[in-house]
Amino acid sequence: MATRWLIASGNVNDPTKWDGGVSVPGTGDTCVANGFTGTINVDFTCAEIRTLTLGGGASGGGWTLSSGVTLTANVLAGTTTCLTVSAGTNAIIGNITGGATDGAYAVTKTTTGTLTVTGNVTGGTSATAGTTHGINQTAGTVNVIGNVTSGVGTVGGTGIKTTATLTITGNVSSASSSNTLYGISMSGATVTINGNVSAGNQFALDISSSTLTITGNVTGGVLASVVGFSFSSGSVTVNGNVVGGSNTLTHGISFSGSTTNSLTINGNVTAGNSTGAGLSLTGTGSVAIVVNGNVTASTTANGILHTSTSSIKVNGVVTAANGFSGIRRTSTTTTHKTTVNGTQISNATSGHQAVQTLGILLVGKDKTQQQQFATDAGGGSIGPFRILSITNGISGVLGARGR
Repeated sequence: MATRWLIASGNVNDPTKWDGGVSVPGTGDTCVANGFTGTINVDFTCAEIRTLTLGGGASGGGWTLSSGVTLTANVLAGTTTCLTVSAGTNAIIGNITGGATDGAYAVTKTTTGTLTVTGNVTGGTSATAGTTHGINQTAGTVNVIGNVTSGVGTVGGTGIKTTATLTITGNVSSASSSNTLYGISMSGATVTINGNVSAGNQFALDISSSTLTITGNVTGGVLASVVGFSFSSGSVTVNGNVVGGSNTLTHGISFSGSTTNSLTINGNVTAGNSTGAGLSLTGTGSVAIVVNGNVTASTTANGILHTSTSSIKVNGVVTAANGFSGIRRTSTTTTHKTTVNGTQISNATSGHQAVQTLGILLVGKDKTQQQQFATDAGGGSIGPFRILSITNGISGVLGARGR
């Protein structure tokens, strides 16, 4: 419909603050801040609020969402942050998109209270730092019912950056374009994602010292060395499957931290179509890794590629493929433990080991029927669970070298 713009700062239900001075915008109008600050003090519906000029009014200015108020409109940042959310309970019904200038967030929440967003959240574009987040959250609680993705452009902005409490009911991804950033970046946050997480040309998630729960699947990226997410510190639980991506080293999850962490996967771990493992574990920390599902290699990658000092426990079947083991562990410390409580199946064609390790392999249910196999320093392996006969020359042989 029409483009409307502020002519002075003030409440949006005051006609004198709008161009013409006699009416407030209608439900189909696009509203431009025009360098002023509009206070959304009552439930307000329009097509879009923005800080970017559109045939009337100038770029700049911003909007404030008062406590207890619902905004029904899309939110688009331009050269400045578009909407600042006050303390209390607020709601936005509409899509949220970051701006084109560094620091121009679509929505910023720095106060207590709860903001509920019903709509998709997308990062903006930026020429330098990529700080054009869809939502920038440093306090309170944000609930998003919709999908979250990074922006596109010279440096696409992060969909949501948070240091507080965030719940997503929808999918999270990074864009499949060059120079994009994360779907969500979290530091010291508590984040729940009820949906799938998939990487494009950048990690879908950036995680530091946070508690993350994902109820959905995690998939590695499409650009070389882009993983589903990189995990450096905190606690991560995935209630779903983890799968490597479609390009070189596009692991589903990569752990590279050096502090005490935990990683639990209540699902299967599967290698990708290229050299991306389901899990890549390269840190020096003491993360406790538990997979309550099966681990499967592909003909191009290991199910789990493990070079860290961490212990790992798999409560499912471990299966190799032609040329690659289900679990390959290369840590040279012989006391490092790998526990498999399900059966191990070595590939029938190439004979590659289900588990290849230089450390201690514990086979069988915890505390019952447990057997310990200490392999030699040259690279050990063990084949089918409780069947140590020779198969295709190397399967089931302790101390045999494998890939």
